This record gives sequence, structure tokens and C-alpha cells, in this order.
Amino acid sequence: GGVGLATWEHYANAYLGRYHVRPVRNRKVNAIMKQVVERLGAAEAPEVATFYLQHNGALYVRSKHAVTLLVRDCEGLRTEWATGRAVTDAAARQTDRAQANVDAFAGLIADAERRENGNAE
Repeated sequence: GGVGLATWEHYANAYLGRYHVRPVRNRKVNAIMKQVVERLGAAEAPEVATFYLQHNGALYVRSKHAVTLLVRDCEGLRTEWATGRAVTDAAARQTDRAQANVDAFAGLIADAERRENGNAE
């Protein structure tokens, strides 16, 4: 168990998905997972660990996504993860606004067409 368990599980599952083999787990790895949680918080650390395994940075890929680089870069990785999430959320809001505009314009156009047709008769 311990502080880093959820983060380890996210890391291990994402690692297995990417490399088709389970990552090594030992005392050092457990200590690193605990550090990641201490630095990022229990809510975000597991998400950032998953994000790390999806990251295609050359150094990460060459190291086979070593936990040492996860802990070294965890704040920066968290910023990239959070920014990506923010961009996705913003795009969703923008899509919602665009659809609301389309719906509003469709109503105005329909009103204008009704007026034109009414005047033509």
C-alpha cells in the first residue's frame, strides 16, 4: 500500500499498455512514487503518471519512461497535462458557444424568412 499506490497503478497500467510488459517495482520505485504524490498531490499524481507514459518526448522514449525522469520532471509534466486538459476544456466550451450561435442565427434567419414570405404574399 502506501502513499504512491494509486500513482504506481496508473503508471504500471500505462506502462503495460505501451511496452506490453510490467515495469520493475522495488523499494526505489516505491519511494519515487511517494515523492511524485508529495510533489503533485494524491488527486493529480496518478493522472500525470498516465500522461507521462503517453508522452513521446525523445528522452522519455529512450529511457523507456523511467520513473526517475517522472519524478525529476513531475511539475513540468503536470503543467503539460493540465494545459492539455485546459485546452480540451476550452475547445469544448468554444464548440458549445459556436453551436449556441448557430442555433441563435438559425432562429433569426427563420424569423427573417417568415417576414419576407409574409411580405411577399
